[in-house]
Amino acid sequence: MSHDWYQIEQIDPRTYTIHEADYREKTNQYLLIGKERALLFDSGSGKRGIRSIVRELTDLPVTLFGSHVHYDHIGNHHEFDHIAMADLPINHMQMSEDQFVPRWSMRLTPKRHRFRISEWWPIGETIDLGDRPVEWVHLPGHSEDSVGLIDRRHGLLLVGDLLYQGPLIAFWPTASVSDYLKSAASLSKRYDGERILGGHFPEPVQPDQLSSLVEACEKALDDSRKKRWIPPLSKFQYQETTLYISRSAYLRSSCST
Repeated sequence: MSHDWYQIEQIDPRTYTIHEADYREKTNQYLLIGKERALLFDSGSGKRGIRSIVRELTDLPVTLFGSHVHYDHIGNHHEFDHIAMADLPINHMQMSEDQFVPRWSMRLTPKRHRFRISEWWPIGETIDLGDRPVEWVHLPGHSEDSVGLIDRRHGLLLVGDLLYQGPLIAFWPTASVSDYLKSAASLSKRYDGERILGGHFPEPVQPDQLSSLVEACEKALDDSRKKRWIPPLSKFQYQETTLYISRSAYLRSSCST
């Protein structure tokens, strides 16, 4: 199914990918439908509205939950009345009175965004969409606020920008290679054959890419410790994994939650 901007793939009878095929970042948004409510994971670039697309796919109440607040994932947050936010210190720090206002270092664009938060989800909480339990997990590395979803019943692992079929980015202000390693290693231990869904590009993520990412982060950190000088930005290649890493991401210690 395609529209003038979005391509829609039905993953299973109650799960959809809403892909921005013509957008330079090729972002993926995911709609998970339970029996009582639906969950939209990311709202896209904002180049086109997404609410009408969601409404074509479900008439249930929709909760919007973002993988992180970079500009290409929060562009349509303003279209939704019910937004859930990960209960993380970095997110509480961006509240202004009763609204969430992402800092420039988090949104990465001059355009300001602001929206109200309806629910704060504690770390590791399982959300019941109605006969569809979904657990959210903290996945820092690409950014400090990055999160993912584990849907065991439908065999899905939504990882946001931690992993996708393309070069991975660890050079934004809150990126950390140490966090990237911890997140990838944690997911790798919990992985049980689920389909891995990334935040960009339509091509599927292969299971061996997760273990390759763990090894790539380990080797990148190992190499950085041997260097007398770390360049401001470098490309690290290991097997099929490509990471673009800033000096600050090498030096930044793991975040605490």
